[in-house]
Amino acid sequence: MTVSITIPDEVFHELAELAQRQSVSVERIVTAAVTDQLTYWRRIEGLASRASRDRFLAALDKVPDVDPSPEDRS
Repeated sequence: MTVSITIPDEVFHELAELAQRQSVSVERIVTAAVTDQLTYWRRIEGLASRASRDRFLAALDKVPDVDPSPEDRS
């Protein structure tokens, strides 16, 4: 499948330089990057599908209501 995309010039130039340094095609790097992002989003969706607001709120109820220690303050 062929897809046309528009990316900022500076991103493309950096991508082309990386491809040249690594002796691979720009297409190969873009395909790898898209594949990595798909894997990431599938994982996020999987985690989100197992999430429970009730379990989250129950966990928050277990957190003590105290001020942070001095070393944890920013």
